[in-house]
Parts: sequence; structure tokens; C-alpha cells
Amino acid sequence: MKVAVEVSEQLYDRASRIAGPQQVTVEEFFADICELYVRDWERLKVLDQVPDVEPDECGRLPGQS
Repeated sequence: MKVAVEVSEQLYDRASRIAGPQQVTVEEFFADICELYVRDWERLKVLDQVPDVEPDECGRLPGQS
């Protein structure tokens, strides 16, 4: 699938400086970054489902009460 996006010239230049030494195109770089971002976002959404509760006594670090 192809998607067209507009980015500032400054962002494109920064991405180009990173992508060049990695021997990937700027387009591949943006696609990779997008994939990583989506994966991390999904991971954080899963963590939102974990209850925020205090650990049992046996799960606490020494000195914590």
C-alpha cells in the first residue's frame, strides 16, 4: 500500500541524514518509524488494561511498607 504524507523540509532533511548512513531511503525510514510507533502504541494500550494495584507483601522491595 502506498500512502502520501507531507512533512516539513526540516524534518525530511533530518530523516535523510539518519537514513543515508543506514542505506535506506527516506521513505523506508518513515515507514519503519511509523511501524515502530504503532507497535509501541499498541503495547501501551495493552498496559492500560493492567490494574494499578499495590504489590503483595512478598512482592515488595526491602524497606518498602
